[in-house]
Amino acid sequence: MPRREEERERPSSLRYCVFCQRYMSVDEWETHPHNPDVGRGLGRRLRRVLVTALLVLMAVAIAFGYLLSVLRPN
Repeated sequence: MPRREEERERPSSLRYCVFCQRYMSVDEWETHPHNPDVGRGLGRRLRRVLVTALLVLMAVAIAFGYLLSVLRPN
């Protein structure tokens, strides 16, 4: 993280990357891989939906297996 003295010397139009430890322009920051807003398009949303669907299916399978084990006569 930059020191406060360094921040005062820099214009507010620059962005600081804590991983690269350097300042960059706003335009460069828009496409920078460490920017958390980069890649929040359809692919990331689709991945989140698929992971959620997989977790729901696993929960249903566990519940169904438990129900079968309870109802099965010994």
